[in-house]
Amino acid sequence: MNDLMKDLIQWDSKYVNELEDIYDKHVHKPDFSRTLIMLVKEEGAVQIGATWLIKKYLELGNSLKRSEVLVLFDTMDFIKEWQSQLHFLQMLPYIKLNVINDQDLYMFLNSLIENPNKFVRAWAYNGLFLLSQTYTGYQDEVYAVLDDALINEAPSVKARIRNILKEL
Repeated sequence: MNDLMKDLIQWDSKYVNELEDIYDKHVHKPDFSRTLIMLVKEEGAVQIGATWLIKKYLELGNSLKRSEVLVLFDTMDFIKEWQSQLHFLQMLPYIKLNVINDQDLYMFLNSLIENPNKFVRAWAYNGLFLLSQTYTGYQDEVYAVLDDALINEAPSVKARIRNILKEL
């Protein structure tokens, strides 16, 4: 077990400042992003912490190698915690989607628009939009899904969709 995993196991699953401390402690290690991606396959707090740390890493202007992106997307089926799903979805704007299997991502995103958590659903719609911007063959179908969601979704989800549509 590596030090990063030990720190995530010890994390109390509540306080972001503890995750920020973990980030600061490990970010300069050469295998940081690769190790985090492998930890996404773990369950519970380790997965939640790992996905949060990857999201932070990307938000701060770092990028993943093509090989790391492919491995990260291979972990989609392991992402079961709603917080981890949300973090994964919030990473998508920072990742070059043209290197991944679009059909797998499309199926994953479609499964998440059925999620009981409104935040996950809202960001899943955002992911579908991003996918359709990279793989234009999905545009007609995704726009129809977004239009339907504007009628049938919760107000908070509709607000996110309206922000997506402003980008058109």
